[in-house]
Amino acid sequence: MPESELVLAVDSSARADARLALVDRSGQLVEARVELTGIVALVTAAAELVDIAAGRLGRVVVARGPGSYIGVRAGMSLALGIAQGQGLPLHQVGSLEVLAATVASQRGDLLVVAGAGRGGVYGQRFRGNPGRPGERGWLPVCPSYALRPADSWPPDWQGVDLLLASPELKVVPGLKPASPRLSLMEGMAQLARSDLGPASGYDLLTADYGVRVEEPS
Repeated sequence: MPESELVLAVDSSARADARLALVDRSGQLVEARVELTGIVALVTAAAELVDIAAGRLGRVVVARGPGSYIGVRAGMSLALGIAQGQGLPLHQVGSLEVLAATVASQRGDLLVVAGAGRGGVYGQRFRGNPGRPGERGWLPVCPSYALRPADSWPPDWQGVDLLLASPELKVVPGLKPASPRLSLMEGMAQLARSDLGPASGYDLLTADYGVRVEEPS
């Protein structure tokens, strides 16, 4: 990404707190909008950030969930619309990866769990990747799970070193709690500047999802 380009980061996966940001190539926040509630607020804030970017947007990054059913879809629809309209690459990150990015990278495995409503939890296991600047600090090593209160924890979650849990959750006594060093918005900024693969199914040539039709020979 050239020095002058910016990334638009979109995370509306939380139940009542959407966040948008412009991020530079170093991972620093240029401008942010937080605690957005409702589609109108989300779209209005996005339009403001696109105007502030003044033609310097280089790509769009969106949190794909797990999370709020409506929130995830609103954010992804917004990100896709902006990427299509601007002819930009579109990238996705997991919502639990955003949480993991708030913790300083280190050796070992981190379990991230967040409330899913009605007593359930979302969770995913990550492996520390101190690596080079620009790489993701925590890499997913298992799928994300949605568990009901009575569900047992999956085998993928055995033997982790650290636990990052939403404040309202009371889970896994005995695991060492992780201490976030960044806010959620800063975590998203760090991911936005990382080397991310393109969103599955998104075709930059047509700025759309779908199957490319081969030209007749």
